[in-house]
Amino acid sequence: MKDNDKFADILQICLERLKNGEPLDDILDDHPQHRDDLKAYLNLAASLEANPRPLIEDSARHKAFFRFAADSARVELKLEFLNRFRRTLAWAALFFIAIISAGYSAVSFAESSLPGQFFYPLKLTTEKIALSLTTSPEGRTELHIDLSEKRLHEIVTSIENGRQFDAVIEEMIRETSAALQQLEKLPDNRKEILLAKIQYACTFQSNVLENLVQNTGPDRRAELNEAIVLCRLTTDKCSEMREQCRYRNPSCELETHEADMPPCKGN
Repeated sequence: MKDNDKFADILQICLERLKNGEPLDDILDDHPQHRDDLKAYLNLAASLEANPRPLIEDSARHKAFFRFAADSARVELKLEFLNRFRRTLAWAALFFIAIISAGYSAVSFAESSLPGQFFYPLKLTTEKIALSLTTSPEGRTELHIDLSEKRLHEIVTSIENGRQFDAVIEEMIRETSAALQQLEKLPDNRKEILLAKIQYACTFQSNVLENLVQNTGPDRRAELNEAIVLCRLTTDKCSEMREQCRYRNPSCELETHEADMPPCKGN
């Protein structure tokens, strides 16, 4: 450590002598023990002294400064834009989630709504969309049967709550008729299965409506009795159509037996 300090002191003295213009060889001759090391450092110092650092003009310095400032401003603008975009994207995502949640809640409320209530039109619209997305005749028949059963449930609930139900009865009959129309596009073996479902659905509807007649005022019984007659006529028509299917195709058998059907009990 002491040798390094001593060499540093010698180097400092030699640099001062070289700066004052003394010849390099004279300086090195005074320190023969450090001659090689001193020569390398002193030659480097002489080279740097012979080639001084170029001076930068004020105009060039100002241009470089303004260019740096402009580049920094552009970077800040880009960062600000990205931050705004991220915030906007986050708000858009929250808004989208809120819309989806509100839509899901509205559909859930609409599912249990009754005729005359606020969400009932949304319920009917949802059902129409489901029908438009169902392309197969068999699937559409099944869906019309389900919708007919929903209308029956709405009739029962409307009567219990003292609400009007005339239009709902018409819709129940219409859904059953639509289910029968879809059967014309099916083969006999599949047609008979769906005819059995429609027949049992109509039997169930007529039984429920008969029970409702007993708990309804005289002024409302006419609509219910008319619906009961239509349900029974549809039941008889389904029975005849099943017989025709068996006659045209004696080998076709029902995949769903009557014993597997739900019992038709009134409310």
